[in-house]
Amino acid sequence: MTCLPRSGSTTPGRTVPAVSSANPRPENVNPRGGQGLRQVPGGYDIDRLPISVLRRDGELLESWLHRTAFRYGLHPRAMLGELGIHVDPQRRLKVHELFDDDAAMRAGQKLGLEPASLTKTGRTLATLRSAREAHDAILNGTTRPRFSSGTRWCPHCLEAGHWDEQWQDPMCWYCTKHSVHLLAECPRCGIMPYSTTSWNTTRAEPRTCPSFVTGDKVLQGRYRIRCGIRLDQIKARTASPMEVRDQQFIFELARGAVSTPEAPVFASGLQVRAQVVFEAILEMICAGSGMATLAVQPSEAMEAVAAFHAAIAVVRCSSLEASYEVAQSHGVLPDVDRIATLGSQQLARQNPRSPLLIAMWMATIHDELSPSLKLTVRMGSGRPRYPDGWQTHDRFLQASDAHPALPISWIPQTAWPGALQLADASALGLETPHGRAFISMCLARYGTTRSWRAIATSLGLPASAGRGVHRAWGKIEAADRTSAYIQAIDRLFIQLHEAPPPIDYERRRTLLWHVGTLAKSMARESPSAKGWPSISHFDDHVEFWATYTGGSTEFAPPSYRDAAWTATRGSIHSPRLDNLPIQDSASATAGEPMTWTPP
Repeated sequence: MTCLPRSGSTTPGRTVPAVSSANPRPENVNPRGGQGLRQVPGGYDIDRLPISVLRRDGELLESWLHRTAFRYGLHPRAMLGELGIHVDPQRRLKVHELFDDDAAMRAGQKLGLEPASLTKTGRTLATLRSAREAHDAILNGTTRPRFSSGTRWCPHCLEAGHWDEQWQDPMCWYCTKHSVHLLAECPRCGIMPYSTTSWNTTRAEPRTCPSFVTGDKVLQGRYRIRCGIRLDQIKARTASPMEVRDQQFIFELARGAVSTPEAPVFASGLQVRAQVVFEAILEMICAGSGMATLAVQPSEAMEAVAAFHAAIAVVRCSSLEASYEVAQSHGVLPDVDRIATLGSQQLARQNPRSPLLIAMWMATIHDELSPSLKLTVRMGSGRPRYPDGWQTHDRFLQASDAHPALPISWIPQTAWPGALQLADASALGLETPHGRAFISMCLARYGTTRSWRAIATSLGLPASAGRGVHRAWGKIEAADRTSAYIQAIDRLFIQLHEAPPPIDYERRRTLLWHVGTLAKSMARESPSAKGWPSISHFDDHVEFWATYTGGSTEFAPPSYRDAAWTATRGSIHSPRLDNLPIQDSASATAGEPMTWTPP
């Protein structure tokens, strides 16, 4: 007769205390009439497993399962079965998927653990994953998280008996605590830990390699032999201070990209948002290693590590041009033509790139761009970018780069005198009516692909004014002041966004496009009633129009050149006014000053 192990035996395979009857007898009832049965002590859960193994802070979930199974003398797949999670044989365990909220709740009740401890992710791994997922969602269009199979390890840290979960991240290559390279595969069997199904059925402790020895190794009987080497006793190669510093930098950058994505970080000679810098490094690593997404496999580690250090060296350069040269020398830029980055809006939207890489490309072709194109890519800011509407994401180097193009309603027909604050503005002809009209047109063009003809007509200028742009550029280029002029345009652009004009210039131009509207408005309410100068202050109606709309008498509409000022003061009536849906000037300009200049 075969003797079965008694209840509660520690024999491997006998894991759980004997299960009580489904219908237990009532308490204090003795069928023999004697003293009542002893009650279960208070606070003791009879359905719990006897040993509770806590998951350590930052411990890999596979490591915790492995340690728990080892304490019970089981293999991990059998331990999962005791926790109510069935896994088919030879199935690769994705433990993070097995322990959902319900499974974590059941396991916590069985082992006396907090269910949240089985679903939480450590800070370093969580930030690295979150930062990469944000990059994939914005630039690659993928939202599904990617989990690596297998893990690296530090033998010095492994002496504590558990595996850190941050070792599983594909951007973790060094142990910053012990300054060593993380090992990626067992020196005997050549297999990465937790990358195969062999650990599902091992009863050895977690620090022992559970993989099966293959190849020319002799098999013992009908079973394969396991490697069995102690992974915490392998010597790891020492990491250089630069390598450790780069690893710490990417950890800190990932934390900043998740917690404070808009925090400034010095990169390529600029103050750039932390999130943008991290995503640029990630894009360069993928380009340099030839991988669409990072992996943790040893066969791909060498290329990824080299690209990682090259990407860090790129962002540590002192200028965009220097960053581009370093990136080109290390081959960590996507294989595209620099000029092709400005090919078309469709091309830019089909191949979204990091704005930092776009700025590097454009900075190197600065001298090859026309002045009009320099306005389009905002070259005056020192951080060139795609024009409005070309990007499919909201990533910008700095907060000011997110400013959209100026509305036409903010721009007068001729810019305010002295608005550019250039010492040689008069010598360049920028203080004349035509020069100030040119400044207004450049403001309307800055950061957009608006045509010069459309800009001219929107500002109330003759459509032919678009052809005069080339003459103005020629004079500025002859004086070698193109860069200074575009930088002045950028400063005025930012200034107007920070202090928008309180006047709707486009509405005023539309409202008083015909001289008859001016007469009709004056009959309702004179300008002096608003605190503006009286009618007698102006020599003629054209001067009033120019002051009111921010334009110049040289560009007044044709009807103002044909009407007499004395008649305008009266009550000129035009049949067109009866059919035009134009608002009254008193309601259209309520609360607006007569004139305004930037502070």
